[in-house]
Amino acid sequence: MNINSHANRKPRTATTPARRALSLLLLGCFLLGYNKPVPAGMEPAGIEEVQACMNGNIPATVQLKQLQLQYVDRVGQASSYELEIYARHGQGEFEASVMVTQPRKLAGAAYLLQSSTESYQIYMYAPSLGKVRRVSGDGLVKSSLLGSDLSWEDLQIIYSAFREGSMRLVGQGELQGRTVHNLELTPDPNSASAYSRIHLAVDQQSCVPLEIKLMQQGDVLRKRFTAQANSLVKVADKYWYAAKGQLEDALEGTHTRLEVLQQIEADERLSTRFFNSKTFYQGR
Repeated sequence: MNINSHANRKPRTATTPARRALSLLLLGCFLLGYNKPVPAGMEPAGIEEVQACMNGNIPATVQLKQLQLQYVDRVGQASSYELEIYARHGQGEFEASVMVTQPRKLAGAAYLLQSSTESYQIYMYAPSLGKVRRVSGDGLVKSSLLGSDLSWEDLQIIYSAFREGSMRLVGQGELQGRTVHNLELTPDPNSASAYSRIHLAVDQQSCVPLEIKLMQQGDVLRKRFTAQANSLVKVADKYWYAAKGQLEDALEGTHTRLEVLQQIEADERLSTRFFNSKTFYQGR
């Protein structure tokens, strides 16, 4: 199996569902988990409050023991999977392992992501290979992110926008019957960003983004993530998350639905084997 061939096509392999899950998890972590300092002179002061609320909604560890995904292609054909996800973050680092549990014929496929502000590594385990492989290749940057509607380039752009771009609070609004903060991120003009702006609609009560839109030049919508407000759940009497959401690619006409079937566990101690490149695929 040629891992680098993933850069040129969207494979139908046992690792595909894990790829989609990790992309959605990463989207949340990149947009919410990065503690971006507010540059001097940035206004209004309300931005700091919104950022603090969003960052405060991120637990140190997360366990998703039953996550269901349904990927729908442009002709309406759907594929369903169930996954386990274990993640932790701290001191500028983020690690996550994703394991396929259903359907049975794909069970055992797994991915491990180890990311920091400086670099990232991705490892995969496919039962058919019987060993761990490190995913690499220059073409991977522009390819589909783990078989989903995002690419590695998208995440790099989003990350750079948070770190080097400008953010402003453009006002309040209403979405799904709830009051939201409307935020706008503008990438650094010196960057080679494929997006001109990133819009976020953040629920004021839970600090969960109910909508994230990636806009291209000409104010054209390219990709959108939406969370269902009526699925918001609070765990550990502290953290909010949406149990249902959807990621859409407006250009490709594809989307990925996700639903948390078993309540997320937050701030629980996780075994180090989930984040070790030699043991991450062994599961619970």
